[in-house]
Amino acid sequence: MNSNKINYKELFSLSIIFFYIGLIFINAPGTQNYNAWVYFIELANNNGIIGGYATRVDTYPPLSVLILKIFYNIFSSLGLEVFIAIKIATFFIFYIASLIIYFESRSLKISIFFILTFVISVFGMVDLDIFYAIFLILALISLKNKKLVWFSVYYCLSVLTKWQPIVIFPFLFIYISEFSGERLSNLSIRNLLASLKSINTKNLFKSSSVVLIFILVLSITYGLLPVAKSFYVSINHNYLSGNALNFNWIMTWLLQLSEGNFSPVIIIKKIYSDTSNVVYLGQIIFVFIYLTLLLIFAFKKERSIQDLYYFCMLGSFTIFIFNKGEHQNHLFGASLLFILLFIENRKWFMCALITAIIFNTNLVVFYGIVGNVRMNVIINNYFNLTLILSTFNIFYLLYLLSTIRKIKNFNIT
Repeated sequence: MNSNKINYKELFSLSIIFFYIGLIFINAPGTQNYNAWVYFIELANNNGIIGGYATRVDTYPPLSVLILKIFYNIFSSLGLEVFIAIKIATFFIFYIASLIIYFESRSLKISIFFILTFVISVFGMVDLDIFYAIFLILALISLKNKKLVWFSVYYCLSVLTKWQPIVIFPFLFIYISEFSGERLSNLSIRNLLASLKSINTKNLFKSSSVVLIFILVLSITYGLLPVAKSFYVSINHNYLSGNALNFNWIMTWLLQLSEGNFSPVIIIKKIYSDTSNVVYLGQIIFVFIYLTLLLIFAFKKERSIQDLYYFCMLGSFTIFIFNKGEHQNHLFGASLLFILLFIENRKWFMCALITAIIFNTNLVVFYGIVGNVRMNVIINNYFNLTLILSTFNIFYLLYLLSTIRKIKNFNIT
């Protein structure tokens, strides 16, 4: 951070910019996901917050519905419609997240960059990723400041708002446990025991205690079954690619060609029990890269918060590019982690900018700026532009992965 002194002029400027952009998007209808948010609220109104959540098993954990319901109750009592209540909910949380980014970076430019990165996602698409983002930001800042209990609380809240933060859990576990895999370079019982002794059991006890408390509260209130079903549904999308410009989007096109459909329009493909095993090629690549990243991270001599952000970002980006069932907004987490890394080290600005452009391009191509206008990506009724974009995204990830080799001892600090 540049200074501990609050610059009220910058805070005022940031607020003016944020509110001005928010007013521009006030009537943005969002994607079809908006109808799901309305339905969640209706179920909560008819069956209660807990009963309403259990009525419909969906990919969202319970806190997303709870947040929507709280804002609806507040503003419906003032006579406002559900559309305005949802808009205010996303608006308010996005604004608070922007302030947190400002106080962490003490940079007006970085805060504006944060707003511009997610303005289409939050204001245009009316997606709820910002709900989990604010908790994840607080979690990682707490971890950076070695406030492990607060980290664990905020991280649990982020996971229970949307399941995406789980993908970085293995990196967080290694970082918190202070596990030293370097000693395992020469396999022996002695080195294995030395590595196990290096684990910080005090840190693990603090974090696991918080997690157990959250599990206990969930089991008493919602019951574990509805939450477990939600998680199961979230990891079992049967789409090869859900409008994500990635490896599986290209595979969708290739399978379409192999089936004799030479139309430039790419149709989303579902995976069934009799589908060719080739659809799992991307997932195999993802598992290989992800496990490799974990091993590299585990074998690092030293790990800073920059290292953690960097490897978490790579893991999130890899999942978006190669995992099946990814959707157009699933690069949100990688974009957020890159901004946090940029705050720590200004050298990552260009990579953070390119990632933000890729993220927003994916949104705009399929849903426009306000969620209801699809771009024309067909060139001369012959070629689909999204194939070029997907190819670029793949090579960009490969470039990011290649940067690990250029860093001595994998230390990016």
